[in-house]
Amino acid sequence: FTPNLAGTYEVSLEIKDDLGQTSCVAAKKTILVVPDDKLHLELTWTTPGDPDPNDEGDLAGKLPDGSFAGADMDLHLAHPLAVDQPDQTDADKNGEPDPWFAPCFDCSLFNPKPNWGDYGDDADDARLDRDDKDGWGPENINIALPEADTPYTIGVHYWAANSFGKSIPVVRVYVDASSAPAYVLQGPEMSQNELWCAGSISWPKNQWKPCKGANAAGVLLTKNYPFKLANTPGCE
Repeated sequence: FTPNLAGTYEVSLEIKDDLGQTSCVAAKKTILVVPDDKLHLELTWTTPGDPDPNDEGDLAGKLPDGSFAGADMDLHLAHPLAVDQPDQTDADKNGEPDPWFAPCFDCSLFNPKPNWGDYGDDADDARLDRDDKDGWGPENINIALPEADTPYTIGVHYWAANSFGKSIPVVRVYVDASSAPAYVLQGPEMSQNELWCAGSISWPKNQWKPCKGANAAGVLLTKNYPFKLANTPGCE
């Protein structure tokens, strides 16, 4: 049993003897799973068109018959220096470069452990600790000790619908190893290739801001996001 989501779990154990008789009372244990990083992000999603979101595929998200097990969404966390990198586009039309897929400064599947802040200290580096390709998640990104007063921008990219249709993401933001999320961000219904800018978080003051250009509901969604990935030498 691997608790991939923060929260409270109850584990129950019943025993049967060789006559098939079950123990009168099940043994139960409550387990509280708490992130141990100062910043912990969790992405999950629901896909109404997926009849079995809990089936598990291989490393590529495929079942033994070759079909995909579910839709694939990707969690992103961008450093503020991402917008200063050459050739960053303004696909969301908010008047400034987007941070997404910036070489070395956007933590995601394509750059799972960038070197940020103090190059000699791993504590201020973002880490993609779990990627999920077979439906609903979770995916998580963590920073053990974020740079002070640095706004990190959170995004979700709908990488592949795999014929399951639209999906709805939720991002939970945990700070200071709390057992409860500081923010629960409900995303919009998304189609393949769309990108949702969820907002930015700063530590230790725990300051939250919506993305520039977001609508009245706090949503900034870009359709047909232009995916590009340059070589990222020296990012590890």
